[in-house]
Amino acid sequence: MDAMSKISKTYKEKGYVICDNLLPMSVVEELQNITDKIVNAGAALTASDEVYEILDDLETKQSRIERIKSPHTFEPCFDALIRRKEITDVLHALLGPDIRLQNSKLNLKGKEGSAPGFEWHQDWAFYPHTNDDVLAVGIMIDDMTEDNGSVLFAPGTHRGPVYDHRVRRLLLWRSGCGFCQRLTQCFRHRYR
Repeated sequence: MDAMSKISKTYKEKGYVICDNLLPMSVVEELQNITDKIVNAGAALTASDEVYEILDDLETKQSRIERIKSPHTFEPCFDALIRRKEITDVLHALLGPDIRLQNSKLNLKGKEGSAPGFEWHQDWAFYPHTNDDVLAVGIMIDDMTEDNGSVLFAPGTHRGPVYDHRVRRLLLWRSGCGFCQRLTQCFRHRYR
């Protein structure tokens, strides 16, 4: 079985697939630098706008950037990222030849204890469609550890109905930067 067939099989069985070290470090470093510039440009904002989603930090009560909306529309490196062969090859293996981008965003984590993370959820609730040939692609540009916010997966939950949040079968994933995840829309996961 070739690598793409294995990726597809894992995705169908577990509801997610992880592709470690998919992107060259030079690409990750460029994304980190551009993200830092975007964050610095919006650092003084206290209210959301068309680019930045601003929330109050739970610890400091100060406004902070929670999310950068649609970076591929105004930053060429993010537009190029979503078209990279490493990413589109995996998407084609999972979805077939016809793929399109619905949305992009950069979720930013606050300091430990200052941001709530993203509680257990299934993306389908936020992006309902008429078919299930939809997936989310997460590209981590910083290391994920238990201390700074990892992703929790509930393998196999994509095959059933929308579940409540009391899941007992959990997989904690830590990874270095450059890793890329793909999740089915009904797969339950949480960002810490």
